[in-house]
Amino acid sequence: MAARQNRNNLPRVRPSSEVSRQSSSRALAARITVVLHRHPRRALAAAIVAATCIVAICAYTLWPPAAAPAYRPTARAKAYAQYTACLLTDEAGITAQTAKPVWAGMQAASAKSAEQVSYLTMAGPDTAASAETYVNTLALRGCNLILATGNLPDQAVDVRAAAYPALEFITTPMSVAAATSTASAEHNVTAIPAGKASDVQAAVESALIQDYHSAS
Repeated sequence: MAARQNRNNLPRVRPSSEVSRQSSSRALAARITVVLHRHPRRALAAAIVAATCIVAICAYTLWPPAAAPAYRPTARAKAYAQYTACLLTDEAGITAQTAKPVWAGMQAASAKSAEQVSYLTMAGPDTAASAETYVNTLALRGCNLILATGNLPDQAVDVRAAAYPALEFITTPMSVAAATSTASAEHNVTAIPAGKASDVQAAVESALIQDYHSAS
């Protein structure tokens, strides 16, 4: 019968460990209450931080960050061949009336092929010897085709072309009279006749594309 009395509706005696936990919880709560009363500013700051965290969590849940944009590789730069056409101009540069169509023709040829184009403007002494130095510079730089526009550059090409038989040269005389007086006998020099800007541009473009394909 003693065993059955233990199975009744009377409250059981709580284990000492449970009582200890409840006592600890009450003591901690009482301690927190005392701290809050003693330090109201800290309590307010803690409440603000907690509220901010709750708002941030709710905002992230309701409005998640936008998806990252799809990856799009950058367009590749045009691949150029190891072929370069170089233009030598007098001190007026590529904006001069005689140089404009030549440079435009070179750019048009480069757009239709893989050849590179560049230009070099004379500076310093305006002499034939100076112009010849510039021609040598372009030849040693690795230009495959050297063009010249202006009296001094044209004359320098006629003088120095024989020293570089493996290179091709093109002169663009400023006038028909200049073309006759500076005509070169070298096999690697081609003179484009003076004329309308559109004709000179087309002739330069055609010559560059033809020489590029021949060298390729």
